[in-house]
Order: sequence, then structure tokens, then C-alpha cells
Amino acid sequence: MTITLSTSIAARQGALAMAAHQICLQVWLSVSMLADAQAASGQALIASSFAKGDYNTVKEITHFALKTGLFTGVTLAVILGASFNYLATLFTSDTQVLGIVRSGLLFVSASQPVTAVAYIFDGLHYGVSDFSYAAYSMMAVGAISSVFLLYAPRVFGLSAVWWGLTLFMSLRVVAGYFRLLSKNGPWWFLQKHMPKLENNLEAAKLMEEIDGKIQNKSREQQRQRVSDDIIARSKLLKVGAKLDRLE
Repeated sequence: MTITLSTSIAARQGALAMAAHQICLQVWLSVSMLADAQAASGQALIASSFAKGDYNTVKEITHFALKTGLFTGVTLAVILGASFNYLATLFTSDTQVLGIVRSGLLFVSASQPVTAVAYIFDGLHYGVSDFSYAAYSMMAVGAISSVFLLYAPRVFGLSAVWWGLTLFMSLRVVAGYFRLLSKNGPWWFLQKHMPKLENNLEAAKLMEEIDGKIQNKSREQQRQRVSDDIIARSKLLKVGAKLDRLE
């Protein structure tokens, strides 16, 4: 909704501004998908460990995902800062449009670290099934950013549209950060020291032994039931044979 609104507001700035906005927006969104893919992998890893109750591993994945997400964002910012002027010429040769596009260089490149971390936070929330908070926070953040987009461009023009999108991503990061600090939500274990097994291999072997004993016990019970059934049937046959003799 917020991104669609930004396009609508940019269109009101004129044809040239709309063309420049579309170039900046499409490059911004396309590059951001790299961080989104990284967030998806973090989501899968966290979901697996969280389901097993391995909170220490979830902690490690969370910290690593945020660090690598920030690194990815900074790297993309440097690459775009150096190449964006050339990339813009792939979309248009109009000098007026290119002039406006160059003014959006700060938005496209400098916002990448914030955007990357915002997507990482989404993956973290989905990994622990915190869908309700992700939805409500997104609605609140979108509403605040939309209000900014409705009024700021009237004063500051197209640059305010880009600042509105940057505000949208920044508020998503703030919402995600405060959720991780919460002691009542699904991230409660981040605020506590969780005991760590000294030897995970021994723990795994112990679990295998327990599973093996359970399986062996169930097999013994099944064998006993079959044996009891055979004995009961043989007794019935003997009784039947005696009745035949009496007749």
C-alpha cells in the first residue's frame, strides 16, 4: 500500500518525475530482493531450531542473520553508489529524466543497509511464527509512512517521496528491534541465559538410546500379544477337540 501510494504521489509531480521515480524504485526493489532471499534462508533455519526448542542456536542464527544482513546492505550501497548513474542509462537516454534520477542516488544506495535489515527482521518474525506482530506492526508503520507521503511531497517535491519510503523501511527496523527486546513475546529467551549442553554428541546419542529402548519395548509388547493370541487359539482348538470326542 505504501509503495503504491508513493507511485501515485510521484505521478502528481509530473511525467518526468514519474519516469525518474520508476527507475529509482525498480532498481531499489530489485536489489532489495537479494536481502529478502537472505531473510528467507534465515527464516528456515530459525524455524527448524525454534521448533526443537534449541534456543541457543536460534540466538546464534538471529545475531548472524542481522550482521550478514547489515553487511549485505552496506555492500549493495557501495556497489549502487558507484554504478547507479550507469544503470540509469539502461532505462532511458532522456537527459532531463537522468538529471532527476541522479538526485535519487542517495535514496537508492544509502537506504540499502536499512532496507536489508528490515527484510531480515521479517524473516526472523516468520521463523518464530510471530505473524500477528509482523502484520500489525506493518499496518502501523505503513499508516505513519503514508501520512508522511500524503503531505510532505506538497512541500519538498519528489525527494519527499523517497524520504517517505526510507522512513517506511526505517520504522520496520525499529519495530523489529523492539520486538526482539520484548520479554513477553516469542523472543523472551534472548533476554535470558539459556543453559547449553557441553557435549551435543553425547546428548544426541542419549536421545537415540532412549528412542531405541522405546522401539524395542513396543516390539516386545507386540511379540507378547502375538504369543498370547497363539496360546489362546491353541486352547480353543483343544477345547473344541474335546467337545467333538464327547459327541
